[in-house]
Amino acid sequence: MYGIIYKVTNQVNGKIYIGQTTKTLKARMTQHLSHAKKDTSRKGYFQRALKRHGHQNFTWEVIDQGDSPEELNDKEEDWIIYYGSYGKNGYNLTPGGNQNAIQGQTIYVFSVEGQFLSEHHSQAEAAQAYQLSSGIVTSVVNGRRFTHAGKVYLRADDFTCLRDMFQEVKKRQEQERVQKYQKHVVVGIDSEGEAHFCQNIFEMEEKTGTSIHAIINSCEGQNLKGKRWRFCWATDFKAREPDAYHRYNERTAEEMLTLYYQYEPK
Repeated sequence: MYGIIYKVTNQVNGKIYIGQTTKTLKARMTQHLSHAKKDTSRKGYFQRALKRHGHQNFTWEVIDQGDSPEELNDKEEDWIIYYGSYGKNGYNLTPGGNQNAIQGQTIYVFSVEGQFLSEHHSQAEAAQAYQLSSGIVTSVVNGRRFTHAGKVYLRADDFTCLRDMFQEVKKRQEQERVQKYQKHVVVGIDSEGEAHFCQNIFEMEEKTGTSIHAIINSCEGQNLKGKRWRFCWATDFKAREPDAYHRYNERTAEEMLTLYYQYEPK
């Protein structure tokens, strides 16, 4: 026997880590726990979880073995797929095969929809992989840009657990949407079908008490169930809300005529 495949289960949330080692399970467990106790940001996500939840909340077991490095790598990949422990459902941040998660300056790349795409040893490596300048990756990592070309680049050192990374991706996506639409004129349609214009989403939020997130969703075509208001961009007003559009134009014309007659020279 060359080595073993082991499984670690978090009894608090059910998340799983699959690993391989040529040592005994006890020796490998001791290594993980020792690393988790160290006060350093360079520990991996599994080690961070051990420290956060406490080693007593994890169970360890041997689930397979291999007679060669190749067999061990293949089996590790198979078990990671079987338990779904790769990505946000577990603690494996690589698909296995002895592709150990790089710590420290490791860069993780996500789509803005929250899908884990890849990991890289450095910002320069990530930039090369996606044919970008290092400056672009650095600006996203440091938060000067929220996203770039539908991707978010995050540094492992900046987060304590994988869940925080997914939350950051979601936050970046929302910030990008707000930045994109912050200068768009918005039309709000009230429960009576009357149209109200605001110069931007922030004014509309204040006027209607509806969150910016909900306003943008409505403008993008999502139905706001149970909401008193619905919204669209001014550029879409005629196509999206034809009835309100015609009422608004008729009312505006009447108001202009009223003003004309009011101030018409005698």
